[in-house]
Amino acid sequence: MCLSSKFTIIPGPKIRRDRITPVRLPLSPHLWNTLEGHTLDADKYLLCSVTFPVISLTLSPGVLQARTFPHLTSFHCDLPLDAQLWVMMAGFAHLEAVKIAVPSLKNQAATASSTSILMSSLAAQGSQPFRTLHTANFLVSSAAAMSTFLKVAKLPALKVLVVCFTEGETPSEVDVSTLCNTIADQMNHTTLTRIQLLSLAASKVSEWDEEKAVKSDVLKPLAAFSTMLQFDVSLPWFIKFDDALLRTLAAAWPKLQHINFGLSVPWSSPVQVTLRGLEILAVNCPSLQHIATRIHWDDEHNDGIDDATLPAAGRSAPLVSKLSFGNSIITSWECVALFLSSLFPNVEVIEAWKKKEGTVKDGSDSDSDAGLDDEEQDSKYMWADIVKTVPLLAAVRAQEQRILMSGPGNVEGAVSLAKPDTTNPH
Repeated sequence: MCLSSKFTIIPGPKIRRDRITPVRLPLSPHLWNTLEGHTLDADKYLLCSVTFPVISLTLSPGVLQARTFPHLTSFHCDLPLDAQLWVMMAGFAHLEAVKIAVPSLKNQAATASSTSILMSSLAAQGSQPFRTLHTANFLVSSAAAMSTFLKVAKLPALKVLVVCFTEGETPSEVDVSTLCNTIADQMNHTTLTRIQLLSLAASKVSEWDEEKAVKSDVLKPLAAFSTMLQFDVSLPWFIKFDDALLRTLAAAWPKLQHINFGLSVPWSSPVQVTLRGLEILAVNCPSLQHIATRIHWDDEHNDGIDDATLPAAGRSAPLVSKLSFGNSIITSWECVALFLSSLFPNVEVIEAWKKKEGTVKDGSDSDSDAGLDDEEQDSKYMWADIVKTVPLLAAVRAQEQRILMSGPGNVEGAVSLAKPDTTNPH
C-alpha cells in the first residue's frame, strides 16, 4: 500500500509531565498503527515509525524544536525526512543517537543547497551542530543518495555509522568510491570506531557478475579512521574483497576487534582472500576477536605455505574466539587446520558451510549436499574436519608452551619421553 498524500507527524494524545505516548500518524483508524507498546521519556526520546511505505512526509516544525524537547537524546523516524529538517535537529544540544531515512536524490536536490547554507550559517554564529551526536543509523536507497546527504550533514563527533541500503543492485564503482571518500572526508578520523554498511534488500545471493564488479580499492579511503574497532560490509554488491584490502586496513587499524566481509553475498571465483590475508590480520590487529570472511585455499597455488610453515613467524592473535568462513573452497584441510591453530590458538568457534542458520559441523547432514558440486561437497566435509581438529591442535600447542615455560628439567623429560627407546633392540 502506498500513500501519496503528505502527512504531519504530531505527538500522541496522552502527554503528561514526564511521559509521552509514542508518536502516531493521524491517518484514518484502519490505516494508522500505534508504533510501540511502551511509553518513552518525553524529555529524551522521540519515535515515529510505520509498517507501510509512504511516498512523502511533512513533519510539523513544532515537533522538531529544541524548546519542545529540550533534553532530547534519541530521535528515530522510519519515514523520509526533508533535508532541511536536518538543520532543525542540529538545534538539539543533547542529541546522541539518530535513526532516520535519508531522502532520495530527487528530494535532496531541491534542498541540499539551502541546507548547506543554513548549516554554514549555524557554524558562523558559533554553533557546533551535532557536537554530541555519536551514533547515526541511516536508511537510504542508494550509495549516491548517501554521499549527497553526508556532504550536507556535519557530524564532528560521530563514533558509530550504520548505513542500511534498501536497494540490492550493485552501484557503479564510481558511486561506491564517492561514498567511501565522502565518509573519509566528512567524519572525524579520531572518533569514528564502527562502520557498518548493510542491506535491507531481500536476501538473494546472485551469481558473480564480473562486468559489475567493484574493486576493493574503493574501500581503502576508510583506512583513515585509525581508531576503528568494528568494520562490517554485508552488501549484495559485487565487491572484490582480497588480501590487498586486508593489508591496507589491518596496517591502519591496530585496535580492530571485529571484521566482517559478508558471508552470504556474491563473491568472486576464486575468492581473492587467502590464508595470507588472515596472517596479515593476526600480525597487525592483536585485539581481534571475530573474523568473518570467505577464503580460498589451493595447495597447488599455496603462496609458499605448506604443512611445515610457521605462520606469522610464530606470532598469533590470542583474543580471536570466533572464525566464520561461510562457503569457502579449500583443497587441503590439514594445511588449513595447522595454519589456523597457530594463528588463532584460543579460537572457540569455527563456522563454515552453513545450511541457513545451522552450522554444519560434521558430514552427517546429507540433505544439505543438495545442489553442491563435487568441489563444494569436498570443501564442506574438509571444513567439518577442520572444526574438529583445530581445537585439538591448539590444545597441543598450549601444552607445549606450558612445558617450555615450566623449566629445563621438564623439557628434557618431555623430550626423552618423546624419543623411541633404542637401547634394547628387542
